[in-house]
Amino acid sequence: MQPASLVRPSRAVFNQILLGGQGQLHALLPLLERLDGDLFLCAAPEIFLTPESFEPLRKALRRKSVPEHEIVHLRFGPTRYSCVLKGARNKSVIAERENRDLYSSGMSPFAVGDVLPAAFSEAFLLLDAPRGLRLPDGTRVTEHLLGPGFGVPEAAAAETGPQGVLAGLDIVAAGDFDATAWEARRCGISLPPLREGVVTTAQGRPAPILVPWNMADPGAFATNLLDRYLDEADPLAHGVALALMPFNETFETPARIQAAIAAIKRHPQAQALLERGVVFVSVATPQALPELPGLFSSFVVDAADPEFGWTVRRLCALGLRPVVFGAESLEEIGLDPASDLDIDFFPFELSDVVHQPSPFGAIHVEAGRVSRRQFRALLAATTERHESQPVLLRPLPSAGARLPADPLGLLQSLVLG
Repeated sequence: MQPASLVRPSRAVFNQILLGGQGQLHALLPLLERLDGDLFLCAAPEIFLTPESFEPLRKALRRKSVPEHEIVHLRFGPTRYSCVLKGARNKSVIAERENRDLYSSGMSPFAVGDVLPAAFSEAFLLLDAPRGLRLPDGTRVTEHLLGPGFGVPEAAAAETGPQGVLAGLDIVAAGDFDATAWEARRCGISLPPLREGVVTTAQGRPAPILVPWNMADPGAFATNLLDRYLDEADPLAHGVALALMPFNETFETPARIQAAIAAIKRHPQAQALLERGVVFVSVATPQALPELPGLFSSFVVDAADPEFGWTVRRLCALGLRPVVFGAESLEEIGLDPASDLDIDFFPFELSDVVHQPSPFGAIHVEAGRVSRRQFRALLAATTERHESQPVLLRPLPSAGARLPADPLGLLQSLVLG
């Protein structure tokens, strides 16, 4: 966790700044810091669990003589897990759109993914088009778009630590994974240095495919992709490794990673795969961003992932080549068909009904699944493109919505006005 429940931005710890709720907060933070107001950050997934955890904010308000109803609470991350700060003005910051077919979701309206608690009257969208959010009584939530291309990451000058390790780039081979060390990143403690050769792309070494793993998505296909990788008799013979990047992490994340490692250990080539076939990765500082295109051959994403647009925009801007499952064209993912974006498309050949427990009861969604034939086609495409260098892509074009030109002005008027 953070050093405290509430911290100033200068004391905040980001164990991952690229994707998910933490990536969204990190992208918006420079604008928030320019507003004329006190700013506190609270570590996800906690909000205020006890009266004591709320006390730092109460003290600050007493010093400023600010009544509680003037507090603006910005909530980042998945809509299903939006929490209300009672007495404050609650606003949601959202980069997700529910794309999956929902079969059942218990009795709670919040399980659907498009309904916010009644205290959320407004939402800031990090998307290119309105989403259509509702309150439990059916009232539409007022949505404000922060502009086309907002949140495209900006890299900082690279910094190296001991033994030439790039600051803020955490990569751990599956065989070296330690749940305690992974959780310690929440307190700003870096993972141990990576063993030499794990992600080297020289001849004879696998070129990792980056696989974003949305822990809040019931239909996330990262583990399905791993299963297909493990279906191969000798995955490393294809010259490809998998780099799993968890985001929207919860307290269940270490256990889910351990389950993935257990699957690897059952493979006949387990030792080699644990050492250099599967790695877990996170990017904690902007200094590490320029290194990603040189480390990973491409990234693979499911078009039905709720944060698909945000994920693609962020990774494309860094120069990684996208591979999209669950779609066949630019139009299907809301992009101009005349765009020069270089994307490999793979429509799903299989599907499955995924069951996931939640605070609202079990959620059942239909999720696309990768067939063995498709996975081998992915390996072939990845190997074929390995020699070509990724090209920096311009920010993804707007889907045609009317968008504000001044995100700072919008935040100023709606947060402080």
